[in-house]
Amino acid sequence: MQCRNHPKVAATAKCASCGEPFCDNCVLTLRGQPCCAACKKAEIKGTTPPPPPSRRILSQARNALILAMLGMFCAVIFSPLALAKASEARKLLKEDVGYEGEGMVTAAQIIAVLELVMFVLGTVIGFLTRGQA
Repeated sequence: MQCRNHPKVAATAKCASCGEPFCDNCVLTLRGQPCCAACKKAEIKGTTPPPPPSRRILSQARNALILAMLGMFCAVIFSPLALAKASEARKLLKEDVGYEGEGMVTAAQIIAVLELVMFVLGTVIGFLTRGQA
């Protein structure tokens, strides 16, 4: 998990108020809890903290899910592509906290694996029942 303000620095704590990850340089302790600068200012002023900046959905995560859904029509081609794209997306999500899409990646992996299992089972059953008519 990377710092919200410094994407190349590992986060050491999450703000107790907004839940965003921050490094040692960006987090401080307020009333015994880790706190970011924006939430500290809001706490001192007695206002609500600003919402964390919106994060964009990683395109590789979206593409992995689309490929997994296409795998329902042709598992042997699209499911391995979905797994490869999901692996790439998961690696990118770990490097940059400015994106989201972890759920899409997980869904793509589950769908693609299930499609491949069903494809293999269907092929094996078809082979075993061949000639039994």
